[in-house]
Amino acid sequence: MTREKQLYLFEQAAQKAWTLSLNFTQAAGYAGNSGRGYAVVASEVQNFANKMFDYCTKVKFETADEDMLKGIFDLTLQLGYVAVNAVLEVVRTEWFFEKTNNKGVMVLADEIRQLALSINELGNAKLWQKPFVVPEILSPIKSSSKTEEFLRFSIGGIPLVENCLQVEEIFYYPKAELQGNMLEIRGTKMPIINCYSKLNLAYIPGYKPDYQAVLVINPDYESIQIGGLSAPINVIAVPIDDLDINTIFTSRIGYDATPKEDHALAPHSRECWDAVSGGQLMFLDWRELI
Repeated sequence: MTREKQLYLFEQAAQKAWTLSLNFTQAAGYAGNSGRGYAVVASEVQNFANKMFDYCTKVKFETADEDMLKGIFDLTLQLGYVAVNAVLEVVRTEWFFEKTNNKGVMVLADEIRQLALSINELGNAKLWQKPFVVPEILSPIKSSSKTEEFLRFSIGGIPLVENCLQVEEIFYYPKAELQGNMLEIRGTKMPIINCYSKLNLAYIPGYKPDYQAVLVINPDYESIQIGGLSAPINVIAVPIDDLDINTIFTSRIGYDATPKEDHALAPHSRECWDAVSGGQLMFLDWRELI
């Protein structure tokens, strides 16, 4: 593929992102207070589109090299995280769109994911590599008929899952700034649960080794102990291994089982489900890790 063709396709991707941002803005207006998160998604996708347009203009008359593509893929990596956050927002407000019989917003969220994947393939980059694979449907013998959405991730290479309703958002953050006890994001302060330092686990880096994926989780309890004082908290920040763009899956609700593998995180599980393949899905008890 010629350089000119490649840049043209990148510009087309930016145009697609701009259109998706407008669609999400409309969804936010339609949903009112229930869709405040859509306005954030719309803003982030629009920001990606603007930066992509600017970047393509900047490099159009320069010599094409790996640095040119790296700048675009850095943006695409961020778009992948926006795509996951968009799906999380849809899951949280699913009740509203079921009531209004409007399923289009989930399609929009998936289009963001597909756009990020297409840019990834266009440059033949390896931004997302699944650290593990889990089955999407649990054994019908040991699961209920109810289904929910879950997010799969890993800490120190150990596969874990969490209910999407308890995951507020994900983001990329400089690894060096995740060594303290507290983190402030957009004015919200939250405690950091760093399993790597607490349990002496090895971080598995991804595309940008100096940056680390962070889950913001609502642990569903009222307060924690910080420095001996009880402090109300709604969310916690959990550094994890690099996250795959296909991290969210739908599964039946399983029944609690005993963890089969003996690893550092097993004693801190709040629940573990058997799966079809003989593998397991393990949820952590965040209270135990404070």
